Amino acid sequence: MPEEQTVEQDEQEEPLDAGDVACDFLDEVLEAMGVESHAEVELMEDGSWRLEVVGSDAGDLIGRYGETLNALQYLTVLVTQKQMGEHPRLVLDAEGYRDRRQAALTEQARALAAEVAKAGQEAELDPLSSFERRIIHNALLDHPDVVTYSEGEEPERRVVIAPRPRARPGR
Repeated sequence: MPEEQTVEQDEQEEPLDAGDVACDFLDEVLEAMGVESHAEVELMEDGSWRLEVVGSDAGDLIGRYGETLNALQYLTVLVTQKQMGEHPRLVLDAEGYRDRRQAALTEQARALAAEVAKAGQEAELDPLSSFERRIIHNALLDHPDVVTYSEGEEPERRVVIAPRPRARPGR
């Protein structure tokens, strides 16, 4: 009977990457929640993993201002990090929410920058996740009249848009 228990050495499983681990975990969570959706994963050019929830209930996972989606992303990162021993860069999306949110935040940032430049006074945004704060900072990175910085402690950390300091003549 030893031949029945023999497993060929050549049939080793391919090692899982962070995207596979994250996708598997997310599928388990979705099934446990009774959600009629599944996760699809894609490796992006920048080395991050994009997980897209696809299915009839995908929109239900967004939550108010993306809170449910952010919480699922946070849990997925934690579990993947524990299994892989490294901090993966993961972005979880459903029904294109992240792209719509990025467009809205970029538009808001540019409008506020114009007001700050005109009035010469700082503007403070509502608290945002680190992902969303990065969108604001990147949107205004090369703006000639304003600078951005974050202040406060999580979860109340927020972006401030301030007039760009002018160089003094003759210095």
